[in-house]
Amino acid sequence: MRYEYLLILIALLGLGLLVALKLSMNKEGFTDLSPIVAPLPLPAQPAMPPGIVPAMDYFNSIGTPTASMAQLPIPTGGSSIPNALPGSTTANSSIALAGFKDLSDLLEVMSTFNILYENNLSTVGSNVEYSLLYATALANMSKIKTQIDTQTVVDTFDYITSQRAKYSTAITAIRNIPSNSNANNSPPNPATSLSSGRTVTTTDIQYAISRAQHEQRRIDSLRSSAPDLAARSQILERVRLALTDLLDKINKGYLTTDNLPFTKAELTQFLSDVSNPSSTITPIPKPPAAQGTSAAQGTSAAQGTSAPSTGGFDSAEALQQLQRAAQDLKWDLHVGYDPEVTIQRRMMDRLKQLTSDIRSNAANGPELSAKMLELNVLQQQITTYNRRRVAETPDPLLAYQPSATTPVTAPTMLNETFVDTHLSNFGPTASNDWHLRPGSEMTTDAIVHRASASSYTDSASGPDYKQRAQFLCKQIRGAELGDPKEFGCIVDPEHDVGPDYSWRGNYKMVCNRLGNTWGGWYPEMFGCPKNELASSDAAK
Repeated sequence: MRYEYLLILIALLGLGLLVALKLSMNKEGFTDLSPIVAPLPLPAQPAMPPGIVPAMDYFNSIGTPTASMAQLPIPTGGSSIPNALPGSTTANSSIALAGFKDLSDLLEVMSTFNILYENNLSTVGSNVEYSLLYATALANMSKIKTQIDTQTVVDTFDYITSQRAKYSTAITAIRNIPSNSNANNSPPNPATSLSSGRTVTTTDIQYAISRAQHEQRRIDSLRSSAPDLAARSQILERVRLALTDLLDKINKGYLTTDNLPFTKAELTQFLSDVSNPSSTITPIPKPPAAQGTSAAQGTSAAQGTSAPSTGGFDSAEALQQLQRAAQDLKWDLHVGYDPEVTIQRRMMDRLKQLTSDIRSNAANGPELSAKMLELNVLQQQITTYNRRRVAETPDPLLAYQPSATTPVTAPTMLNETFVDTHLSNFGPTASNDWHLRPGSEMTTDAIVHRASASSYTDSASGPDYKQRAQFLCKQIRGAELGDPKEFGCIVDPEHDVGPDYSWRGNYKMVCNRLGNTWGGWYPEMFGCPKNELASSDAAK
């Protein structure tokens, strides 16, 4: 009985294995025993009630792309910066304000044009267009500087760009005036430009003057401070003036071409040197010999007579003798260009123009604000200029009391009122009789030194921070630690700052910047107090 159950169990296991093998064979053949059932259809969408707008189908409403789809609208402002501030991007460039870089570029172009116009005044002075540009530049440079200093831009980008292009074109035209005038008369090779004869003609002299002037303008346009270029420009200037003087004397009949102080070969060599920028120019005519080189010339110069010339009046030799005879003379007559007068005139003209524009209501809105700012800046410049001019003017009262600055004995009741041994310490704006006129203005030095000679001491006035700051700046420059301006040093103490400037704060700032830049021990090494300024500020 037990064996029967065992056989039945074995038979069932074998039947199960056969069924499993059959099913696996059917799956390997990619057949599915399950019946195929079709999917059920989606339910029908209900009808849209009346009065309700259906939503947009974004996937089916685009349709086929067309050319009109690519024309996207351009916004009025392309950045987060408002149109009223510089640096904003806008489709309308006529209302976009210029940047500070554009203003500085226009200011530099105007300065270059003014320099060229003043240097070539004899050539371009009759041109009405250049004269108008020059006057406009003088009027607008102060306005542009005011916009940069106050960080308030009024001019638009289109206006600044058009002005810069206008002045750049004028600069190019002025620089090309010499080359344009000599293009047809001056071949590039100097050897073929001279006459074929052995004597120098007036045409040769005119050509040499033109070549010297053209080369000098080329060197000056480089704006280089190299010593060799400066010496080359000076030699060309002397040669041009000498040749112009000789040509004028020939035209007036005072001199002939046979009595020129140079030969045709020397003139040819001079033109060759001018054509070669790396060569050393030999000046023509040669400079006069030094005194004592010729006994005969020295004797004739001492006697005031000149040697007779065979070919007419030799003006060059007579001029040399006159120079040797007058070299020991001395005179103090000086006539020259004073830039201070020009600066004062320009400032006063601009002040009158601004005052007239403001009073006549010619400007309104932002333009009026810019003019008011420019007027304030101009008034400060005039005040600084007047203070500097007064400081440079000597006190006329000191000239009439020469004995007041001489050392004397200890003051007494009799002489203390009239004699002050510290009058040399008074500034030019303080009168020497300030104790007799209490209303007179006194400088800081006058207040410090107004004690008597017996009781005055420098230690009572405290440390001189101005002297300390200047000495510290000299140390920074000598040690090559950087530009002293970057540390806060004042380049020109007399003109850059006013009399109320805090030199103590400047000294503290320079010491702090020196320590922050190079390390904490640098200020102490250069003489700065370690904690003196900080502790005193904390106590206050």
